[in-house]
Amino acid sequence: MNDSNTPLSERAGLDLGQFVARRRQFTLGPVDFEVPLGSTLALVGPNGAGKTTLLRALLGQLPSNGQVKWHDENVWDLTDPSWRSIVGYVPDDPNEILEECTGQEYWAFAIGIRLRIIDRAARGHAAAAMLNDVANLQARLTLTPDDSSPIAEYSLGMKKKTQLISVLATRPEIVIMDEPRNGLDPIGILQLEEILNELRESGKAVLIATHDIDWALKNSDHILGLRDGTVAFNDTTVNLRTRGVDGIVEMMR
Repeated sequence: MNDSNTPLSERAGLDLGQFVARRRQFTLGPVDFEVPLGSTLALVGPNGAGKTTLLRALLGQLPSNGQVKWHDENVWDLTDPSWRSIVGYVPDDPNEILEECTGQEYWAFAIGIRLRIIDRAARGHAAAAMLNDVANLQARLTLTPDDSSPIAEYSLGMKKKTQLISVLATRPEIVIMDEPRNGLDPIGILQLEEILNELRESGKAVLIATHDIDWALKNSDHILGLRDGTVAFNDTTVNLRTRGVDGIVEMMR
C-alpha cells in the first residue's frame, strides 16, 4: 500500500502488465503501462488502433487477461462491483446515456448505483456530498437544463456535460474518458481541461483516449501510442515534446 510520505506522483495507482483484450476479430496487446496517483496517461493512435478496446476491457465489458493492479494489489475480476465502484467512465459518444431521463434523474441514478457499495451508515452523508457536487458541477459547466426536459432533447454538448457530471459527482478514484471533448464547444473544452488538472492535483488516476496529439501533450503526463493493437511507444510528455507532433505520428505509422 502507499506510504503517506511518498510524493503523490510516485505512489502506486493503476498498473497493467501483459494485458490482452479481445473483440471479435481484433486483439489488443500485450500492453504494459502504469498510471500513478496524481497523473494522467493519454492513449493515442489512429482509428482501429485499440484505444476504446483497451478502455472497455478495463471496465470488464470485453474479454481480457493479464495483470491489473490497483495500489499494488491484483484485481482478479474486472466485473467485480468493488472494482467498478472506484472507476468512473465517460464514453466517447454523448448519446450513450439514458435519454428518457431528465438530467436530475440521471445523476440521481448514477449516485444511487455508487451508494450501493458504500457502508450503509455512511450513505446519507455521501449522498448529500455527491448531490452537492452535482450542483457545483452544473454551475461550473454552465449546464442549466429545464428539469422537465428529457436528455433526448439536449444538445450534444449538454449530453456530454451530463455524462461528465454523472461520473465526477460519484467521486471515482480512477477516471477513464474516451474522447472526452466530443460534443463540447471551445468554452466547454477549457472547462474540461481545468477539471482534468484538478483531478490530477487531487490524486486521481486519469486515463484518456484521444486522437489529438497536441491536446494529449498539453493535458497528460505520459502518452501511450497504439498501432494495430500493439504498443508503438510509451513515454513521458516531456520526452515526446522534443519529437513534435510529426515525429510522434511517424512512430505510429
